Amino acid sequence: MIRLLAILILLFATRCASAQTTAGQAFRVNVPTSAAITAAGGLQQLVHDETNADQVFSPQNWTVKANAPGGVSVSFTAQTPFNHVNQPFQRDVGLALAVGNIAGPGSWNVGTADAASDYASGLSEATVSASSNGIGRAELALTVRFITDTFGTFATGDYNTTIVGTVTAN
Repeated sequence: MIRLLAILILLFATRCASAQTTAGQAFRVNVPTSAAITAAGGLQQLVHDETNADQVFSPQNWTVKANAPGGVSVSFTAQTPFNHVNQPFQRDVGLALAVGNIAGPGSWNVGTADAASDYASGLSEATVSASSNGIGRAELALTVRFITDTFGTFATGDYNTTIVGTVTAN
């Protein structure tokens, strides 16, 4: 009886040891939907050249990245004209937008390439826009200009405006 039990244990152990020679395990990564915009940098400054020409800041590359399959819409808005920091003077702000470097399968298009405020007519905002039709990353070159008209018709001093960039999934 003991001998029979020993043989059965040996047979069982042999079959169990050779029953499984490979195994598998699955791995999954969940990528959440993301749309982000990053401003080019801090305060941009220039000194007026004392001509009647608009004063143009160098283009600022804002980075937009999004993994939404339907793409994204991006807008850049100057919510006010340039306002004097100490006096009640304003100058209009102009915006221009272009698509720079891109990556990913989505295409990027500029919707509104140029816009300007017209504070004298009550239009205080200026907005330019772009969009994509798929997943991707883009550098959007935003150019800001201080619209001079006639030099000498506005006060000396610093004038400020702020541009707000917004990205939303399509």
